[in-house]
Amino acid sequence: MIFQIFNSKKSSGAALKYALLGIAWFFSLSVFSQTGPAREIGDALDLWNGKLLKENVFVHTDRETYLTGEILWFKGYVMEGNHHLSDLSKVLYVEVLSADRGAVLQAKLALSEGTGKGSFYLPAQLPSGEYELRAYTSLLKNFGPDSYFRKTLRIYNTQDDSLAAVRVSPKKEISVELFPEGGYLVDGLESRVGCTVFSDERTPLSFRGAVLNGRSDTVFKFASLQAGLGSFLIKPAAGEKYRVVVEPAGGESVMRELPPAQQAGYSMKLMTDDSAVRIQIEDKGEDAGPLHLVVHSRTGVCFTGSLPGGRGVFEVEKRVLKEGLNYFTVFNKEKRPVGERLFFKSPAETGHLILKISGTSMERRQKVSLDVSVLDRAAAPLQSNLSLSVFYLPSNLGARTRDIRSYVYVASELKGQFDGLETLWENANGDQALLDAIMLCSQPKGINWAHILAGATNRDETQHLPEYDGHLVRARVTEAVTGEPVPNVLCYLSVPGNRVQLCSAISNKDGILIFNSRDLYGHNELVLQAAGPGASYKFELLSPFASFVAGTQPSGVSMPSGSVLLSLRQLNINMQVSNAFLSEKLRQIQPAVRDSIPFFGRPDKTYFLDDYTRFATTEEVLREYIPEIWLQRRAGRRQMSVVNQQSRLLFQSEPLMMLDGVPFFLTEKILKYDPLKIKSIDIITNRYFWGPSSFDGIVHFKTYKGNLEGYQLDSGDQVVDYEGLLEQRKFYLPEYSSELLRKSTLPDFRNLLFWEPDVKTRKVDGKCSISFYTSDLKGTFVGSLQGVAADGTLVSKTFSFKVK
Repeated sequence: MIFQIFNSKKSSGAALKYALLGIAWFFSLSVFSQTGPAREIGDALDLWNGKLLKENVFVHTDRETYLTGEILWFKGYVMEGNHHLSDLSKVLYVEVLSADRGAVLQAKLALSEGTGKGSFYLPAQLPSGEYELRAYTSLLKNFGPDSYFRKTLRIYNTQDDSLAAVRVSPKKEISVELFPEGGYLVDGLESRVGCTVFSDERTPLSFRGAVLNGRSDTVFKFASLQAGLGSFLIKPAAGEKYRVVVEPAGGESVMRELPPAQQAGYSMKLMTDDSAVRIQIEDKGEDAGPLHLVVHSRTGVCFTGSLPGGRGVFEVEKRVLKEGLNYFTVFNKEKRPVGERLFFKSPAETGHLILKISGTSMERRQKVSLDVSVLDRAAAPLQSNLSLSVFYLPSNLGARTRDIRSYVYVASELKGQFDGLETLWENANGDQALLDAIMLCSQPKGINWAHILAGATNRDETQHLPEYDGHLVRARVTEAVTGEPVPNVLCYLSVPGNRVQLCSAISNKDGILIFNSRDLYGHNELVLQAAGPGASYKFELLSPFASFVAGTQPSGVSMPSGSVLLSLRQLNINMQVSNAFLSEKLRQIQPAVRDSIPFFGRPDKTYFLDDYTRFATTEEVLREYIPEIWLQRRAGRRQMSVVNQQSRLLFQSEPLMMLDGVPFFLTEKILKYDPLKIKSIDIITNRYFWGPSSFDGIVHFKTYKGNLEGYQLDSGDQVVDYEGLLEQRKFYLPEYSSELLRKSTLPDFRNLLFWEPDVKTRKVDGKCSISFYTSDLKGTFVGSLQGVAADGTLVSKTFSFKVK
């Protein structure tokens, strides 16, 4: 039997045993029929998930502790619900946030087949502190900050010997949190309460605890199950208030108020064995009526079932649950959620990684070789997309590298930062009792059930479109005088230059324009203009980055003292030596691959004016040399027309006219332009459709310099600065392949020994080889290998070696 339901009200002893068997058999029939309110709730959730376009982001950084003046290297992974790399979004937004200053660094990262790579230079003026790195796609902005990737980084500023510039945060007290099972306590109903205890650095702490009543009497004592984690059972007395006193090992006692119990409601208890999960429900003060259970995960509904009364036991076999987090949500007869519990099903080992290193003890400037193999469960080769970091770690600095498996399976579905619970999850090592305790102390991001049960779909309120074909540049067009939004107006966005980058869009009712750009890298000057002569509007570029809420990010940290401070200062000296001797190599930018062909493809005809005798005016050039273009006087002004190549007749409307990729709308302007500055003229002689626009041919004038040399834009045209996609910095990797190079006097004190964001195992054998050289630093080096295999297997491996 896959799913069983027991009703235990007013039953006891042997009679209860036989009654339960009969009731379980009877009500299991209704579960298998998959009808009724529980199934309706499940269908509504499946409808929601079925129309859900959602992605999951993970960012692998080269380290998690940095010094100002260093480079932060990172690689982003964007995955679907089944953990396969997603090819939907083409842009990832990456930010470094501080608690009081908002975004201190921002970048738009180009994505290809679900991955993208980049780097940030950490400015020397940044104060020491905890910063948050967050990343998201445009699509994820529809689901709010809880859906973003978030990770805490520690950045230290050791440049000032006096440390006067270092912001020191006030001492933080030990974090103690309490989590009633099911979400709340009810008078007279026994419930389990989870308890977590962490240091101010989110390190799990062993502890002893006691529960006190309102008279400060000790009701009972409890202790941590493992460092940082514990629980206790309590049956709250009506009107009683309880406090929990926790005494961490080697620390001072901390007191917390237990959440007050409700007079009416339901309690949930999760119990497991090797084959099934059971949820026991009890009620108090609620109208007797059916209860409904919906078991679901991020990929959809697993099971649904109902109880005829207000208490009983649901039983679900583990084999029907999804790998990772499963939500057990209980609803009352009004289909209102009244309790929820998380259960983690450990993923089956679908694949594994084999890493062989050339040695665990190395000499300075010695070659290090790594052989990587990724295999599936049947030992067949798996193609995979990985990233690798190898960094220097002084013995008194802790190593923390976020694991893609723990993040994707657990942290990505929970509220807030997961730093402490992630450590507990990794230490549990698959122990189901520990995992259940961790799930008790975890807060899910939550689902808007009222919205779902009302029949809404995720696409009903989609405000941010997926960037599936390039970066979407958003702008608002308004009346220049009144500031009112202008709807239904055709506008252009262009980048002056030899490479034509033109986008068109029609404003919506709020005056919003969405331009689909392609290969827009680095710093750019954009020209925004409304189509047609004489238009006078105001344009405002809208930031593509998510909003910032002050105080929700990590704050400052105290500057370490003693040996830790000495280690940080030594790291700082290493960095300064590298920056001094390798500055040119560290600043190298890898040119982005751009499509040089204009949006209209290859022109039907190109005229290079140097091939002809030069005339004094552009009008003479057009009349004498270019038969595809006719100049006529219409409505009191000269206008340009293109001869239709197919019909051999003149188009009646003017073509799209551009100078260095920027449209202009009056023929008179180009006729007055100096022809000696024009290098060539491209012509399209057919009707051309581009976005919401259609043109009776295209005529593109290109100057020698490609910068609108001497051309005066119209008064209504607006020029704005815009930072496009992040350009790639080259990672410097020295080579000591000969004795002469090994004896070079150029110092090599790199703290980051190796960073490779494009480690890819081959499809044919699942293998790849990597090599690099150690530096002049002696000590321990830590490596972190993270990534995703072609079948969705999440790959994670940490290793270390010493340099003598």
